[in-house]
Amino acid sequence: MTTTRPASAFLTLRLLSGCVSQPAAQVVWTFETLRDQGAPVYRLRLRDVEKAEALDEDTVKFTFADGLNRELPLILGQLTILPKHY
Repeated sequence: MTTTRPASAFLTLRLLSGCVSQPAAQVVWTFETLRDQGAPVYRLRLRDVEKAEALDEDTVKFTFADGLNRELPLILGQLTILPKHY
């Protein structure tokens, strides 16, 4: 029996508007900061995300390298959003 891997998978999050301006941009900034400069545990958990992009002010799309890591959407949904001045 042969199993095929999906070419790519993605997760789109619609953020709740609050008192933060441009929340999608903050999410992308947080993801990129943790992936590139964060502690090794963050780099390890986020390595299967190919890219994060702000589709509009309140929507973020994460594109995964493959669809094999079923925990990845849960990990992304639980990230604490950091302010850029952090």
